[in-house]
Amino acid sequence: MSRLEDQHISVLGIEFEVSPFGLQPDPPEDDAAVELWRDTEGTVCARSYLCDGCAWIDVPGSGLFRFDLASRKVTASPDAGASADLVSDTYLRVVLPIGLSCCGYEVLHASAVLTGSGVVGFCAISGTGKSTLAAALCRNGHHAFADDALVLDFDARRPEITALSVPFSLRLKEDSYLRSTKAGAQCVGTSSPLAALCVLERGPLPPSTPQMIRLAPTAAFSALLPHTYHLSLGDPAQKRLILSRYLDLVAQVPVYRLTFAADFSWLHRLVEVVEESIAPGDRSATPAAVTRFPSLADRHR
Repeated sequence: MSRLEDQHISVLGIEFEVSPFGLQPDPPEDDAAVELWRDTEGTVCARSYLCDGCAWIDVPGSGLFRFDLASRKVTASPDAGASADLVSDTYLRVVLPIGLSCCGYEVLHASAVLTGSGVVGFCAISGTGKSTLAAALCRNGHHAFADDALVLDFDARRPEITALSVPFSLRLKEDSYLRSTKAGAQCVGTSSPLAALCVLERGPLPPSTPQMIRLAPTAAFSALLPHTYHLSLGDPAQKRLILSRYLDLVAQVPVYRLTFAADFSWLHRLVEVVEESIAPGDRSATPAAVTRFPSLADRHR
């Protein structure tokens, strides 16, 4: 990859650049105004706060990121020793989803595949296997659509909820035989109706008998909310809007709970269960199912 100073990425009207001069953060005096982001083991992996029209996101080991809410520009100040790959990866997986949520989109921590019926997303905490399942489904003829961040557009001009594919790469273990799976570059920059969502959970089940159960709207609502990206829910109006959107989602889109054993030796059976429930006999996306999405500016005209 090129030098850090030469990186420039534009996604849905959000511009990204690396500052050669560094950033001077202005953290709030009140510690309660700083949001802590924790990994699955409870360790703080990022800090964020709002100040003077900017969202600040500090990811130790990668860098400090400033998102100007007015100009929609993200500026990064890399930590010492942080590689270009790490900084851009942190931006795409952590900072961009938060930025898009500030720009009116909803974003789920999920992988996703494109089927002939639309986009099917898999929500889960890190390490559960959502990327592995998406890669296995791609081996069966579907198309990788998202990893870590599934962007949803609740545009009032369209009756359906639309999924948008932003730049990503499937994050798979080094020894995974699925690492050769195509990352889904052909889907980036396209949109398709959201067909279904699955919340993945590991459970004490025999590897050969995963369970996929459709959730009632109330249960689906509770299951999805922990997987949303948001910088802050302190604004009551914004909180009402978000809750209203997800209530609309669970009323329109089927949501499933997929429970399976930690052992992936029966991964093929897991793929079969998903296909039988969501996309029976459907292994490709028709051209009509995919369209190029407009820029952020076009969307708000």
